[in-house]
Amino acid sequence: MRIGLICRADGKVAGLPKDWRPCPLGARSDVVQRLQDLTASRFDGRVVSVETECGVLELTVDDADPVESVSVRALLSSDATGLLRRICESFGAQYYDSEEGDFIEL
Repeated sequence: MRIGLICRADGKVAGLPKDWRPCPLGARSDVVQRLQDLTASRFDGRVVSVETECGVLELTVDDADPVESVSVRALLSSDATGLLRRICESFGAQYYDSEEGDFIEL
């Protein structure tokens, strides 16, 4: 299982200031619409679960408006990170992997 966050950040976690907050991904309605378009799934207002042939990807949009991050919980095979990569690229964002403890390249 992969757990992490999609957010905007420059560099590595070690270089972020203690009071760092991610740059917004966009207005809540725009973020939800873009995620619906990219995943071909409907949100219940906050969460979407996307089933692919390679596993399940659950995306949770934070409560802020504008949205600062999208939480990710994924049960995907290692070759199925393409959708996650496309989502990050669409927002000009990076993926923070909780297991790695840092932003990773998808």
